[in-house]
Amino acid sequence: MQFEKEDVLNYCLIDLSDDDGQIVAKDEGFYVYNPEAIDAGYSHNIIFVHGYNTDFFYAMKTASYYYDILCPLIKGNANFIGIYWPGHTGVINFSKAVRQASASGPNFAAAINYIIENSKAPDPFISFIAHSLGNRECAQTILTLKSEHGITPVKNFIQLAPAIDANSYQEEFKNVPSLVQNIKIYFSRKDMILFEAYKTFSEFTIHLTPPFLRWGEGYGAMGFNGPYGAMPSTVKSIDANSIAGISVDHGTYLSNPKLIESVAQFINV
Repeated sequence: MQFEKEDVLNYCLIDLSDDDGQIVAKDEGFYVYNPEAIDAGYSHNIIFVHGYNTDFFYAMKTASYYYDILCPLIKGNANFIGIYWPGHTGVINFSKAVRQASASGPNFAAAINYIIENSKAPDPFISFIAHSLGNRECAQTILTLKSEHGITPVKNFIQLAPAIDANSYQEEFKNVPSLVQNIKIYFSRKDMILFEAYKTFSEFTIHLTPPFLRWGEGYGAMGFNGPYGAMPSTVKSIDANSIAGISVDHGTYLSNPKLIESVAQFINV
């Protein structure tokens, strides 16, 4: 039977939600689509995690499109895995999506632990590529992998427009940098979606030099401001606009060839 190319799932997709795809499945549940796409002999497992307000089919489509561009750029063999977590909560329910991202961390960690335990490759490891609120999902999972499973398999954490607080690595996720070998944070001050999403919940201060209205220290989205405060040498922030050569908005990261090539270069090191 011959299907069109775009109708075939060429990568593995792991669903962390319940049967309806609406809430987090309990008891560290997950469901794997196309598990044959994971080769236990490959050490490198690249995992793409979508952002806020994305349903199951759009998550699958986004991961597939991203990997179609990224895959030829990766050196050596690797497994390409997409994650679906239930962040499709509507544009006015961002806070619920934040809770869902944190709550599904144990399920995500269980899936990764299974992959690592069943790998037949020497020194299996993980590269996270996370967009928007998917960065909270990944950060929580990194902590859970250490606390619940006693492992630190994440070598690379590529953060695209992270929808977490700019001071997260001083506060909520302060232990994450010590558990990952390389963290790359892509940010853009042209990302008006992050700006609008965060300004309601942030503190502003008035200054006499441009920009006159600024978030208070440590506030705002990491994906808009970049990380706040001193970072360890393993963490590097990157102005996405300088890489892409255009104004980078929230969705640009998912399709811009220059940005995806940049991600591949960091993963290949």
